[in-house]
Amino acid sequence: MAYAEGDGMSDVEGETRSGLTEEAGKDVAALAKGGGIQVAGQFAQRGFTFIFAILAIRILTRGAYGIFRQITQVLTILSQLGLAGFNYAAVHFIARARAAGDPSGVRGAARAAVIGTTVASVLVSGALLVWADPLATLFEKVPHDQNDFVNLLRLGALYIPVFGLMQTLRYCTQAYKTMIPSVKVGNIIQPIAQVILGVGALLAGFAVAGLVA
Repeated sequence: MAYAEGDGMSDVEGETRSGLTEEAGKDVAALAKGGGIQVAGQFAQRGFTFIFAILAIRILTRGAYGIFRQITQVLTILSQLGLAGFNYAAVHFIARARAAGDPSGVRGAARAAVIGTTVASVLVSGALLVWADPLATLFEKVPHDQNDFVNLLRLGALYIPVFGLMQTLRYCTQAYKTMIPSVKVGNIIQPIAQVILGVGALLAGFAVAGLVA
């Protein structure tokens, strides 16, 4: 009779009326919220990057901005090599340690990811410093232009370990089912800093070297 007086659905212990467990429902909500925050962050990042490009092109010549974009692409590719997958490993092992209720495992996974990324990215950065000359020949044919390109590559070499550390720490926070800290750093703070510091360097007369720095 108690069943007949209900709404026609069996309330299985530990499940919601939608058929999801309470924990699964929370995961779905967290995923939806995180996805929305990430999309908003992507829009913000693209917007700030677009503003930066407009201002940089108006201050520099198109050719000079093109050189900056070349340097940026080289550093971006090498930065991904410097990560060596430790950012993804951080998410996997931190999440697994959290699920097992193992705080020491969380700390150990984060520590290993940070150390691994630091070592790998420093090695890639060092390789760039050593082999910047032959790399520059792929982009510039005139010796004078090659020298300038080499100097810019070496100036930007520090970006590789700094980027690697930032990305790994961002992914560590994502293992806690939240996108807000990661989006704030990578999609808001970083592009805003690029606009302010980059345009400031250009206005101060540092040209492409200022942008790379």
